[in-house]
Amino acid sequence: MPYSKLLVFLFFGITQILFAQDPITSIVKKATPVVSKEEFSKELLQKLNIPEDKFLGITSETLDVKLSFFVRPDGSVSKLRVVEDELGLTAYFTEVFEKLPLWNPAEDENGKKVSSRVTMVVKIYNNLYSSPYYKPAIPKGGYEDLNKKIRKGMNLNDKDWAVLRTHQLVQLTVVAYYEISEEGKVTGITLDNHISKLDYRFLKAFDTKENWYPATFKGVPVKSKVSYAYTLDLNWY
Repeated sequence: MPYSKLLVFLFFGITQILFAQDPITSIVKKATPVVSKEEFSKELLQKLNIPEDKFLGITSETLDVKLSFFVRPDGSVSKLRVVEDELGLTAYFTEVFEKLPLWNPAEDENGKKVSSRVTMVVKIYNNLYSSPYYKPAIPKGGYEDLNKKIRKGMNLNDKDWAVLRTHQLVQLTVVAYYEISEEGKVTGITLDNHISKLDYRFLKAFDTKENWYPATFKGVPVKSKVSYAYTLDLNWY
């Protein structure tokens, strides 16, 4: 199935590093795709096919992938690689580039077409999370039980309430991001939409010290990242 969630390119960069057989000269016209960047992005989107299991162990939802390759004087692409390719993605991008249109090569100060190295950064989504074979992590007591424990663990005192009153809030929704290991252990909690002066309260409440049922891919436990929103209704107190 084509890789369906590729974001637009962040930037194109051209270096003046040339092939050894080319004369060392200044590049005055950079290599560019024959089609527009938007069309090039769309075609790459349609053809890129990264297997879901390549993202096993990756908890982030998006990844920045830096590509480096040479554009020859005839517009063909060679020596493509993913920089710091820990996931082994070079072969998938190479396969796609072989099917894409040629490039307009770089030109030197004399108008001669020359080889140049191009760097490109793309942002891709972790498609493991959208796989039908992926099952998300869940707290062992269920979310209703987690909600009760968070509420009990909040334990706000008069000083905390004074802080909340200064923000003149009716409700406060705090989002916690959990990293869950293959064993179901919480390995890190970060907060969003929170009040920094109350972080110690929220972190203590959200960190229930309990194991979760880990996420699975094709029945095998995998690391994952989950989010949970807790709404503190100030009218309840």
